[in-house]
Amino acid sequence: RAGGHDLELYARGMRNPWDMCMDSGFNWLATDNDPGPPADRIFMPIRHGHYSMRHPWKFDWMGKHPAVAPSSDLFPSVSGSGTGVVFYTSEHFPEEYRNRHLIADWTNNCIFLYKPKWKGALQVPAEEKRKIIDGGVTQAGDLGYKGAKGRSLFRPTDIEVGPDGALYIAGWGSVYGTEYVPKEKWTPEESAKYQGRVFRLRHESPLIAQSKWNTAKRKKEIKTWSFEELMEDIGHQVHVWRVNAQDELVRRGGSVRSELIKTIESNTLTETQATWSLWALGHIEKDRNANHAEILRIALESGDLNLRIQATRVLGENKVIKAVPVLIKLLTDDESRIRTAAMQSLDRIGWGGHRDAIVDAIAPESERIAFYTDWQVMRRQLPENERREMLTDERQGIRRMAALGLMEEGDRDLQRRALSFLEGSDAGFGAGLTIRASQRNFRDSTKVIFETKTPFQIRFTSDGSNPTNTSFKAPKEITVSDEMTIKAAIFDGKRRVSEIESITVHKISESEWKDRLFVEGIGGKGSAKSYRANLDSLQRGVTVYADRQYTFTEIPDALAGATHLRTHNDDKANFDAEFLRFQTNLPAVLYLAYDGRTAPPKALTAGMEKTDMMLKISNGESFPVYRRMVEAGEVVLAGNKAGGSGGESMYQVFLTKEGAGKTTISEVKGALAKVDLKHGEEIFFGRGTCFACHKVGDRGVAIGPDLVGIGKRRDMDYVIQSTLEPDAYIVEGFQQTSLEMKDGRVLFGMIGEETALSLKLVLLTGEQIVVRPDEIKKRSDAKNSIMPASFSNTLSAQDVADISAWIMSLK
Repeated sequence: RAGGHDLELYARGMRNPWDMCMDSGFNWLATDNDPGPPADRIFMPIRHGHYSMRHPWKFDWMGKHPAVAPSSDLFPSVSGSGTGVVFYTSEHFPEEYRNRHLIADWTNNCIFLYKPKWKGALQVPAEEKRKIIDGGVTQAGDLGYKGAKGRSLFRPTDIEVGPDGALYIAGWGSVYGTEYVPKEKWTPEESAKYQGRVFRLRHESPLIAQSKWNTAKRKKEIKTWSFEELMEDIGHQVHVWRVNAQDELVRRGGSVRSELIKTIESNTLTETQATWSLWALGHIEKDRNANHAEILRIALESGDLNLRIQATRVLGENKVIKAVPVLIKLLTDDESRIRTAAMQSLDRIGWGGHRDAIVDAIAPESERIAFYTDWQVMRRQLPENERREMLTDERQGIRRMAALGLMEEGDRDLQRRALSFLEGSDAGFGAGLTIRASQRNFRDSTKVIFETKTPFQIRFTSDGSNPTNTSFKAPKEITVSDEMTIKAAIFDGKRRVSEIESITVHKISESEWKDRLFVEGIGGKGSAKSYRANLDSLQRGVTVYADRQYTFTEIPDALAGATHLRTHNDDKANFDAEFLRFQTNLPAVLYLAYDGRTAPPKALTAGMEKTDMMLKISNGESFPVYRRMVEAGEVVLAGNKAGGSGGESMYQVFLTKEGAGKTTISEVKGALAKVDLKHGEEIFFGRGTCFACHKVGDRGVAIGPDLVGIGKRRDMDYVIQSTLEPDAYIVEGFQQTSLEMKDGRVLFGMIGEETALSLKLVLLTGEQIVVRPDEIKKRSDAKNSIMPASFSNTLSAQDVADISAWIMSLK
């Protein structure tokens, strides 16, 4: 209602929808910013559509699963940030730009030209998107104009088309939100961050002359305009002119009805004019309480598909009860867009006593949008008990529609048995599969082990592609001697019955062995034999013990990114003089964090100095940190209570490479004169662990922003600062979230997927874990980047210079 009352929830499940527009046929197209890895999407909002974020049970960003509304397309890169969108019909730009969408990308400083086509009832790209404006080619220097010291000027957020045919593009600064900056710190760089601008883009041909659009009629009251003058504006690019012209036609009502019908059917109107005119007729018919005979005839008989679609929609919007038999007939129309519109209209009117006829009509439906609309409307029109009876219907389509509706309403049993309805099999959903490696980092070879409790076949790939039912059959284990990413899934015949799991194993090069700290040969008493070294992994949110859920909540800067030798808390009572032993390949600094409630045994900390550093974990305990230098070779540590007494929590062990210090930006800039690109690449895919979150070519994981071509968008200073000070500039969608769990854990990471059943969190190490939403006690914005802030402690100035130069070279 007017005033913003009784708003309808039209569609949901978006993460950060930025803008939307309608085309000449009242079809929506919108942009939505991704939760990190998938890339921003372009989608076509439909009524009752759920687009996956916080879905009751299924996450599928592009909506390929029948439980999720499908999206149309993805932005070209993971780090894109889709913003404004407009449909261009003006005459100023040449024909190749007309009846196309123009879509802004804020992060990549560009405007895309997007041409859609219909695939059934879904808009999909007809051709590859191409940039018509690219501020990135001048490193965001405003298409040639560089303003002061600002990082970026051309940052498009919204787009509109003026009456002259030019694009008017709004843009904001280069940061999210604002923060208070004292006057004495207000530099040109700070100023540029927050400066919004409006740009005008025109074609090289002359703009539409003002005399063509600012005509004499605009000086008159609209109620004095002729019918022809109103029809000119009802098809105009400027929205408000269309609305005003339509409103005036509706006000005139019956006096223009006959002429309006004649004009609509004359085949002389543009699609925009025809669409808006038919809806004007719909408003007139509703106001006159007419029988809608002409609109019914157009829906059934018109040779113009767009007019048929609009007429079918109008019948539902006006709730024309006598149109129900016609709408049921249209459910079997050859054109899927007509079938979709007919069901949407029946949803507005109600099924009444026509249940059986409607169900019979939609039973064979297979087109993606029409099928999705059918089951979404079914679950709103039929009571639960009737839909449960349909689970045994002899028609597969009806069984699936009923099941999907009940699953969206929270039926956990059906969710677990989803494949039995959606794939026509009794196989359960989500068969369990585990892949692990004897060594994730190896010198000669490692074993990859596949484990499942199901009787079905595991199939795998080793080239990074997703496995299919024709991929290699997996034995219990395979020996790997090269670096690779292995993906595997469980198949029952041709059907996949598990999620795709993956593991990346890394072969250590000779130069890396001489340069990176590795821990091997872990052994000792009791469970010490099963301890694992997590290389360069210490971050907030990482699990403290292998046998407890506690996580680290505060870590000293000097320890960020250290190798973490994860102990077992159940070993806290051990008193052996030689409890834990391991070997390092390089001299290192060993850090031992000990329970702060008591002094550590002298036998354990002999030769160590107590530092002023303190670790804190999620159960509230604090651990002072001790350290000593160790030579390459074997290291032996005593038990937690060596000598008979000690702390009530097990100690933790960390190691860093000897000589590591805090790297500064100025040091890195000084090292740029002698960069080694090959060394930079080796660090990126090796001890830098950049590949855990960034994908280049067919190597790595696409979690973080896309780095290919970054040299067109950013300068070297930006890459260096982002490496050493990642919180200085956080790319949209890649900020941390803090999750305080009911079991005592505090997790830090980026939310990748979320439904009512599970939440996937990408930790700072690149590891992905899944938690249940009902396990979360508190969720908050951590105001930090997902990129670890530890590289200033783990990489030298030359390392960062080499990595930065290699990244800038990516094309």
